[in-house]
Amino acid sequence: MNGNEFLTDTPRIKELNDLAKKLGDMENEYKSKIDTSHLNYKNLGYYVEGRNQEIVSLMDTLAEQRQEKEDNEEAYRKEMIRSLNAIEQNTANLQIIVELISKSVEQQDVLIGFVTEIMSIAKAKNKEEAKTLYEKTVGRISTAVQDGEALAKLVLYATVIYNMVSTALGG
Repeated sequence: MNGNEFLTDTPRIKELNDLAKKLGDMENEYKSKIDTSHLNYKNLGYYVEGRNQEIVSLMDTLAEQRQEKEDNEEAYRKEMIRSLNAIEQNTANLQIIVELISKSVEQQDVLIGFVTEIMSIAKAKNKEEAKTLYEKTVGRISTAVQDGEALAKLVLYATVIYNMVSTALGG
């Protein structure tokens, strides 16, 4: 017995060789049952490439939509901060006006009349009307109010209201 006969004659090796032969036979049997003659591998490559391009395009679209959403959210956050700052400023201005009216006992009715006139700027239908009302109100305040502090506070309040109305009307 030479060395090669020893390897092929053992029962385990014989069993493995038989198993390999059966697997080979099964592979040939399945290959014969699957008809691949109609497959055009060149067209398959084009198909896969086309699908890949569609996927890349969809991913680009999703990235653009995500960026647009993030930009919109950022713009919304900035607008909210601006609005909150405006509310804070308006609240501070209202406090100044209330203090002014309560301190000026002899001119309370006049000051309340000017506050009402300042608030009428908010009824403007367009920017030109708002500007006209603002200028008219500031002119009246300038001629009627002698106290420098009261004059400055009322003009500041009128300016704040005018700026809010102007912004709301588009500019």
